[in-house]
Amino acid sequence: MKRTALLLLLFAISILFLYFRQDYFLTSQQETQESINFSFLLKCARLCEQSYEAEDELEKIYGDKIVIKKALPQFGGWFFILEEKTSKQLYIVVRGTPVPQNGYKNMLMGILTDVEFSFEKDSLLQLDLHKGFRAEAQEIFHAIRPVLDEYQQKGYRFIITGHSLGGAVAGILMLYFEHYGYEPEATVTFGQPKFTNTKGMEKLRNHSLFRVSNAKDPVSYLPPSDMLDDYKTGYRHFGEELVLFDSIFFSYLNKQEAEQGNVTSLIENIEDESVWEHQLEHYINALKKKLEAQEEVPFDTRKQYLK
Repeated sequence: MKRTALLLLLFAISILFLYFRQDYFLTSQQETQESINFSFLLKCARLCEQSYEAEDELEKIYGDKIVIKKALPQFGGWFFILEEKTSKQLYIVVRGTPVPQNGYKNMLMGILTDVEFSFEKDSLLQLDLHKGFRAEAQEIFHAIRPVLDEYQQKGYRFIITGHSLGGAVAGILMLYFEHYGYEPEATVTFGQPKFTNTKGMEKLRNHSLFRVSNAKDPVSYLPPSDMLDDYKTGYRHFGEELVLFDSIFFSYLNKQEAEQGNVTSLIENIEDESVWEHQLEHYINALKKKLEAQEEVPFDTRKQYLK
């Protein structure tokens, strides 16, 4: 109990810290990644942004393309599934922590889901997972499984995406999909916090999670690793990472590079972030600038690309 209280305190202090500190320096080996589809990433980011809009607005945009839209009262969460008939793709879009226009009660429930970050053993996956994110992912998966069966038989491909809390839930959903044989074509997250520990990271190294991070977004460093354990059992990331800078610049980290402690540690990267950079509009703007031209830059030179 004392350990959980200490972790919660560290998490709260970390968030407060991020409002007042800016600029970070990271080092890593650079590997060229030429197959990044910025148009596809932009589409996913826009879907995530639309998940925060009112339901009637979403209906106006997509109409009968929406297969499911469902609120999660216990978590303040919400998700929808979008059908693309021409390409035979099904997009599962998970909303992040609700904003005021989604209702203050939902926003409070979402925050409580965020901070429910003690580890809980998932007996199905045999992993330690963030308790709040795991609970929301389980509810979504149980709600959509009949739809997955139907569309898998039709030959549809599944794409899972989410922002912030929704990104972490999307990552856990990916694991449930894979466990039950619904192999997702892609899982793309934006500003995703961590949801498993070092043992989980080691077990999941070969899974296809693609994380997109704004260079100044602090949320991807949360929850902070348990400093008492020196990263041995604390929160860790897995999967590839695309780091977005202003203009045409970006850095790509392969799975081995992206999991390094000096890349994902809040304590080591606490100087130049801004919580406002976590908003999806910043992700969308950064991706739009890279549609016609992009330049990959070494990760250890990133400081010169921060504005």
